[in-house]
Amino acid sequence: MTNDRYRVAIHEAGHAVCALRLEISFDSVTINQEGEILGEVKTDDICRYNPKSRADAMAAVIFSFGGYVAELLYSYDIEGSVAGAEDDLADVMDILRPAFKTDKECLRRWHRAHVKTFKLLSKPETWAIVEKLAAALIEKETLTFEEAIDIAFGASKKGARNDRPGIRPRLYGRPRQNGGRQEAHSEHCGG
Repeated sequence: MTNDRYRVAIHEAGHAVCALRLEISFDSVTINQEGEILGEVKTDDICRYNPKSRADAMAAVIFSFGGYVAELLYSYDIEGSVAGAEDDLADVMDILRPAFKTDKECLRRWHRAHVKTFKLLSKPETWAIVEKLAAALIEKETLTFEEAIDIAFGASKKGARNDRPGIRPRLYGRPRQNGGRQEAHSEHCGG
């Protein structure tokens, strides 16, 4: 295994973990190189490409930051980042501009999403999932959504795709009272 290949696996695992945490569905995550694309999380989730709300836009931005941030946490070396990181960062502004009209607001949201992505992926329990997915990608090259869930959260249960506890923490929305306990509410992808 080359260090660059593992770095690509970390990058794609970072995207996949952010997708799982933000309820952005995907078909597969791969490090199988196709042309100049070193790996990708294949998603047709409309919120990534055409967010319907600001919360959708922020979820899509965190998803886009996931690979770049995972690489930084892995190596602390921005100069050696995989080629896809530049594309991911360009995607961020393409997502933010329609949702937040001024450049100043876009930059504020950019920073906020960057910080949230760092906080999410740097948690020891979340980073362990990134490493597990990266190791599985090195072994298999491609994982389906269901395989990623099984690796991240344990053996698959029969039934719905999002039936595991812990897959849906809410990063956006205001907490609200619900029968004496607080629950976060959000209006992002899949919610």
